[in-house]
Amino acid sequence: ERSGFGLAWVLLEFIKTGRSQLPFESFGLSGFSLGAPKLRCLLSALPWGPAILQTLTLGPHVCKDACLPVLLDFLLRLKTEERLGRQAICLKTLNLSKCDLDDRVDVMFPLFPLSVEHLDL
Repeated sequence: ERSGFGLAWVLLEFIKTGRSQLPFESFGLSGFSLGAPKLRCLLSALPWGPAILQTLTLGPHVCKDACLPVLLDFLLRLKTEERLGRQAICLKTLNLSKCDLDDRVDVMFPLFPLSVEHLDL
């Protein structure tokens, strides 16, 4: 996975800066197993815009331990930008089917952006 991280980050930066016109509607982190700093790096590199990213798939490692606060910060940022009427990621599908949420649901659910239409648990 370490070799794929660098490539993913470069592609996200190219899309974000407009150097690439690759379609980018779905982003999968179901197999992500690296640390919280790498997750923060990937999530901060996601391009913003209403039609850019519509589906986010998360895996078990992203929804627990040190990565959970990074994910919660990202969701809070999305929701805040949405409430302020700024052009944020219009996330329509959030897939948490591989996550063991247990007591984390109480913390996560209020942070889901209003744009989410499909929630896979």
